[in-house]
Amino acid sequence: MKRATSTRLSRENRETAAAIDALRARVTALEREQRLLRTATCAIGRETGVTIGGPCSRCGRSYVLVMNNTMRCPACGDGRSM
Repeated sequence: MKRATSTRLSRENRETAAAIDALRARVTALEREQRLLRTATCAIGRETGVTIGGPCSRCGRSYVLVMNNTMRCPACGDGRSM
């Protein structure tokens, strides 16, 4: 009986290790994509004169964009003068 339990635990450990490895690969890919998007977004902002502010206080789904003394959320459209 110990052998069957040991084999089952060993298989579960391998499956868990494989799941952790897959998750690690996904996180690494997402972090890389986030860096690429951040770089591109900052470059677009510099080219267009738009500054990226903090998270929208109304919806929290996007950072606000600051341009011409106005802050506007691209997700919900909330805007405020500065």
